[in-house]
Parts: sequence; structure tokens; C-alpha cells
Amino acid sequence: MNWGARDMDLSEKLKNARTSRKITQKTLAEKLGVSRATLSLWESGKSTPPVCKILEYQKIFNFEKGYFNDVAKKPNENNVISFNISQLNDTAICELENFYKSLCSRKEYLKKS
Repeated sequence: MNWGARDMDLSEKLKNARTSRKITQKTLAEKLGVSRATLSLWESGKSTPPVCKILEYQKIFNFEKGYFNDVAKKPNENNVISFNISQLNDTAICELENFYKSLCSRKEYLKKS
């Protein structure tokens, strides 16, 4: 994969989905159950939405499942778990999201110990 290519990244896709339909950040944020500031961070690429919120985007904008699959990030030196999201159902994706959150919580707990 050519990491230097100027394909539309996740933040651009998220913003384009909203702006092309003339929906305000405030309106979309309310539909997603997040703050306007959080949505702004996602659209600017300063933060990445959780998988469950990406699935909600797909439902709100009636995108086919896997619309965001082609969006990839450059791998880093950290341990990475990779999977094809289109092969998972919504329940499995939410379970993975919850598992990830529990790992993050455990990591924070261990830092404080």
C-alpha cells in the first residue's frame, strides 16, 4: 500500500458524509449521542471514533456495510490486532469495542498500582 497517496482518509469521509448532506455538526452529534466537540475532533483527524460510532454513521447515512473499510492507518510499532470489519456482525463489533475499553481501563489501573 502506498501510504503517501492522497486518498480520502477516515476524517475526510466522516466530514464529507455530513457536509454533502448539509447536516450541522450539532445535529449529527445529537444523533450519534456525542458532543459537537467530539465530532469535530473526529472530522479533523485529531481523534478516531470508536467502531460502534462508525457503524452508527453507516446507519444514519445509509452507507453499505464496510463503507469505511478501505480507510487504513499506517501501522506502527505497537502490537496490532487486525481484522476485516465487514466479516463481523454489529454485536461482535460492539463486543470488541467493549473488550478494548476494558483493556484500556486495566492498563490505566496497572499504571496507578
